[in-house]
Amino acid sequence: MTRARRYFEWQYRWAKRELGRRVLEVGCGLGNFTRCLLDRDCVVGIDVEPTCVSIHKETFAGNPNVHSFHLDVLDDRVLGLKSYDLDSIVCLNVLEHVSDDRKALQRMLISLL
Repeated sequence: MTRARRYFEWQYRWAKRELGRRVLEVGCGLGNFTRCLLDRDCVVGIDVEPTCVSIHKETFAGNPNVHSFHLDVLDDRVLGLKSYDLDSIVCLNVLEHVSDDRKALQRMLISLL
C-alpha cells in the first residue's frame, strides 16, 4: 500500500473538511495516510502492530507534531490520549478488523471529551 499514494490522497480529499488541527489516527500503520496530515498541529497515530509503529516513528522522527504509539483502540490506555487535546479522529479501513467495534468507537469518543 505504500505505493498507493493517490489512493490515500483521494481518501484525504474526502476527509480533510472534517478534520481539525489535532488528529488521532486509529490504525496508522506505516503512515501512508499520516503523510497527508503533516500540516496539522498534532497527529497521534496508534496501531496494534509493533513493527508498523516502529516504522511510523522512524518515518516521522523529523516531525515534532507526529506521535506514534503501539496501542490497541480497545485498550483503556487510549483514554490517556486526552492529554493531546485532540479534536478529531480518522479511522480508515480499521473497524472491520476490531473485535468490538462499538467499544472501539466509544473509546475514540471518550479520547476527545
